[in-house]
Parts: sequence; structure tokens; C-alpha cells
Amino acid sequence: MSHSVLVLAPVGNDAAGAIKVLQNAGISAKPCQNISHVCDLLRMEGDSIWALVLTEEALVSPKECSNLTDWIEHQEPWSELPVVFLTHPGQPTAATWKRSRVLSSRGAPIILERPVRPSTLIAALRVALGSRERQYKLRDLLQSQHRAGIELLRARLEAETANRAKDQFLATLSHELRTPLNAISGWTYLMKNERKDEAVIKQGLEVVQRNTNALIGLISDLLDTAKINAGTLTMEFKEIDLQRVIKASVETFRVQAALNGISLTSAVTTTKAGNFSVWGDEAKLDQVLGNLLSNALKFTPSGGVVTVELSKAPATAVIVVKDSGRGVSREFLPHIFKRFSQDKVNYGEGGGLGLGLAICEHLVELHGGSISAESAGLGHGTTIKVELPTISAKFEPIVGRGKSQFKENRSDL
Repeated sequence: MSHSVLVLAPVGNDAAGAIKVLQNAGISAKPCQNISHVCDLLRMEGDSIWALVLTEEALVSPKECSNLTDWIEHQEPWSELPVVFLTHPGQPTAATWKRSRVLSSRGAPIILERPVRPSTLIAALRVALGSRERQYKLRDLLQSQHRAGIELLRARLEAETANRAKDQFLATLSHELRTPLNAISGWTYLMKNERKDEAVIKQGLEVVQRNTNALIGLISDLLDTAKINAGTLTMEFKEIDLQRVIKASVETFRVQAALNGISLTSAVTTTKAGNFSVWGDEAKLDQVLGNLLSNALKFTPSGGVVTVELSKAPATAVIVVKDSGRGVSREFLPHIFKRFSQDKVNYGEGGGLGLGLAICEHLVELHGGSISAESAGLGHGTTIKVELPTISAKFEPIVGRGKSQFKENRSDL
């Protein structure tokens, strides 16, 4: 760290002589005009000022002395600016004693009687500079300990948050597993004891099938999350027609929508930009659309509308899943794609594990695309937009642990 010594000697050639002596000894020195100049340099160049040399005549003005005293008293707790005070020869006078007290509020100044031998001045300053260097080392140590303390506190808070999230996840998982298992167990018992009642058997099989599918969905989400965390999720990329994928997904959910009294429609906006071919994994894209449609139907009441729109933008295909359901609160919207996140304040329990949209985001990113959510608030529905690079912006996947990267490969396939 570069450093300088300030020299204030307003009478005669004392300042020039002192600076010459110090520079010959390899010590950088700056002359000062008065105490106000000293205070200005201390405020502007505090870290580079390691010591102060001044003569008794420099402390004549009470106002200027007050400014210097104020700066000395308000140094950082670790700091004590070394001061070499050059006094008149002989016993200290009342004026000398009073002026030296200005410099004694933080630390003990080195007092030298004039005339001062160059070797004495240099020796005193080397002691002062050594003291200042130790002060800066102490400052760095304190700052390092402070940073370490902050990092330790942050790590502790993160650990506590993770533990709470784990407990909350286990509680949610237990609830989500127990609900379909209870239904399966109860209806299995009824069917076993009402073997001759075909209506009970039919209804029971439907309930068992529905809840078995729910369990399969929960377990699939858990397995996908585990694979994503481990970086072992496999992808099989090929050329895919998004219109075909969307049509198949809509047909899959059309019966469920009709049973719930929800209108499910799809629309394709044709343009001159070309077809809707993308480079991707068809099963994973079908999973994304399935999750989005399942959510839209789950949170849309009877009489509501769910639409799937496909359109073309430069180099991308845009899928929009829009519903007229319960919507998303402004507070929860920024967290909608985070794992295990659920708007329990407004929706309560029973909303799943909070993994579906997080998995969707990861799968979309694996395809080099992006996903976003919009909602005007509770009661105003939700819009999810997925953008995927079309075949003209082909991406070769490079799947890494916990994160996916893409190497762009422009072609005209």
C-alpha cells in the first residue's frame, strides 16, 4: 500500500528541509499550507496518509486546532494517526503543553525538541510508520472477521431456511400421498365388501384409477427433481412439429375439461415465417404442456376457459397457455417457478408439491427456451408463455450437473 507523510511547518525553511531529509531516506512526504489543508488531505486521502509531522507554530489558530482535534477524535476505532510534534527547545511552556494536548486525544504523539537531527527524525518516523502499518493490518483482520461473521450468519440462516423447507416439504408430501392412498384403500374395501354391486365397483375402479394416476404424477415429479439435482436427466433431441405435440396434449385433457365444465380450445397463428418445427425431446415437451394444462384446469372453476395458442416469432415458436381461473397474487408471482413454492396464503393446502412449474422451467431451459408467467392478480386468471428456438436456430444440448448449457449451431435444416 502506497503511503505518504504530511509535513506542516509554516515558519522558515523547516518544511522544505524536513521533506528533503525524508525523501532522501526513501519516505514519501507532502507539504501542507495550514491545518485546514491537512484536514482536507486526511479526509480525501485517509488511507494513504500514514503519519503527520508538524511544528508548534502550526497550532496557533484555535479554530484550526479544533478542526484537527475533531478529525483525530473521530477516526475509526482501529486508527491512531501517528503524529511527530516538533517543539521549541527547553522545558515545555504552557502554550506547548496546551497545543500537544490537541494531538493526545487518540494516542501519544512523538514529541521532538528542535533543532532535530535528521537521523532522529527519520528514526521517529520509521517507528510511526511501523505503527500505522500494524493498524492497517488490524483493520484488515477486523474486516475479514466481520465478513466471515456475516458469511457464517448467512450460512446459518440458509441452513435454517433449508431445514424449514425440508420439514414443510415432508409434511406436504405426506399429505399429498395420504389423500390418494386413503381414497384407494377406502374404495378397495368397499368394492371387496360390495362385490355384487356393479355401480359401486364401477365408481370404485374410477376412483382407484384417478388416485393411482395422481400418485404416479407425484412420484414422477419427485424422480424428475432428483434427476435434475443429480444432473442425470436424459434428453433425446430430434426435429419435432409443435402443432402435433399441442394437438395431442389438448386431446388428452379434453375429457377432463369437459367433466369439469371448462372450455378447452387451441389456436395456431400462421405466418410467413415458416413452420413450427423445433429441435427437442418430444416426451419432455409433452410433459411441459401436460403440467401447464393440468395446472390451468385445476385452478379454473366450472364455466371457465383454458386456451392454448401457438404463434411464430423471429427464430422462436411461442406457446401461450391462458386460463380464466383463480390467478396468482402479486406477492407470489415472482416465486411461481421455484421448487416447493405454493401460494398457501390464498390457496391453502392440497395444491401439490410445488414441483411442476419448477420442472417445466428446467425442461424448457434444456431446450434453449424460456418460460414466464403473468397474472393481473387473484381472480384474473394466469398466462404462461413458453418460447422455444425453432429449427432455424438449432441447439445442441450440453447437459451439466444442475445446470444446462447450449451450444448454438445455426443451420437451415
